[in-house]
Amino acid sequence: MSDELSHLAERIGRLEPAAGNLRAELAGCVAVASQPKQALSLIRGVAEGLAKRIQKDIGNKPGAMLHVCLKDLESQEVMNRGLVPAEVLSCLRLAHVLGNKGTHDAMTIEPAAGTVASTLGAVLEVVQWYFCTFARGPRLDRVFAPPAPKPARGCRSCPRRWPTSRTGTPSSR
Repeated sequence: MSDELSHLAERIGRLEPAAGNLRAELAGCVAVASQPKQALSLIRGVAEGLAKRIQKDIGNKPGAMLHVCLKDLESQEVMNRGLVPAEVLSCLRLAHVLGNKGTHDAMTIEPAAGTVASTLGAVLEVVQWYFCTFARGPRLDRVFAPPAPKPARGCRSCPRRWPTSRTGTPSSR
């Protein structure tokens, strides 16, 4: 697994319980990242669920598919209300386009771990926006728990690394 995907997996693991089943869905995307087309297809499904939630929260009927959801959210009527920023729609559109290409095996450029990571990262931005910033969303203080602190140097949970004397035996401190 790439460093990018490892970082995203760690971030997904810190999703607060308020995010519901998103943690499991997003973790599933990471779990199949070695099969990029499948991972992109799953990411598209997560994006679709988020788009439907946004539609419902602004008082619109959720579309049957992500394409329909985006068409509604990108409509002049919705855009004029200023509820959903264009950047959020761009993130969802990325997941839609690459997810469809992966699902229908229509990619002309073979996707790799970086493609999965960038698309997953875009969807995580939407998750952050939806739960914390969106005026009609849950408005949580945070949706990702802070990372666990790194163990302090020399703490008991770390292996001890004592300096050695010139003879190779541990020196006294």
